[in-house]
Amino acid sequence: VSGILKETGESWVEFYCDTGRSLYEFGGINLGKWWTADGKVCFAYEYNEYRFPRCFEMFSKADGALTFLGRDDSGQPMTFLSAPPVPGDPFHLEERAVHGCALEPSV
Repeated sequence: VSGILKETGESWVEFYCDTGRSLYEFGGINLGKWWTADGKVCFAYEYNEYRFPRCFEMFSKADGALTFLGRDDSGQPMTFLSAPPVPGDPFHLEERAVHGCALEPSV
């Protein structure tokens, strides 16, 4: 999945591993975890030791494009817009990340 953060215009890319892990590129590549809870999709990342998960409402358009709606630490909206998902890892995050989809050694 790839897109932009509506509020800033910054690009992002995320690959969802079949292990429940994710690789997220927003600046650098970060290993994360994803899950669903209370009708939302949630993410936590290694860069903050998985201590601050964020959950988003997720909406799909007729063309398959996705919108993730959430709030930042100050309560301001975060709107991640994506093109329709494509199969596989077209941005090669798994091969570019240090540990790929595997658990990093500290976990």
